[in-house]
Amino acid sequence: MEWNMIKNDLKRNKMINLTLFLFMTLSTILAVLSVIMAVQTITSVNRLYETAEPPHFLQMHKGDINQVEIDAFMADQAEVTDWQTVTMINVYGENITITKENDSFNLADNQLDIGLVTQSPGKDLLLDAHHETIELLPGEIAMPIILK
Repeated sequence: MEWNMIKNDLKRNKMINLTLFLFMTLSTILAVLSVIMAVQTITSVNRLYETAEPPHFLQMHKGDINQVEIDAFMADQAEVTDWQTVTMINVYGENITITKENDSFNLADNQLDIGLVTQSPGKDLLLDAHHETIELLPGEIAMPIILK
């Protein structure tokens, strides 16, 4: 009895039922694509972190440091598995001009702090768009895409 009612309703309201079916199909497709995009984003970020190995904690210091004391302190911390000390040179944006083929621009309006560091030997690596470690020649400076 119920099947006959459903069958008759489908015959009488073909356009409405087809429209509802299309909307349900589209909403299902959008839901599946959203889940796929979220999984790919999380996987991509995890892969980037595994390759670059950025620090979980960053401490900036201005002035003289005693590397021997830092190393002794860090060695005594059981929770710390790896550490490094990197010298950073702060640069103001107006002191940097980017020159391309026929164009040049200044970073004076940049809202980010700019600091120059050397490439670390094993952790916190600078990567290119293909997740490969950047190899710079002496005198070259790599700039993150976000500054462009």
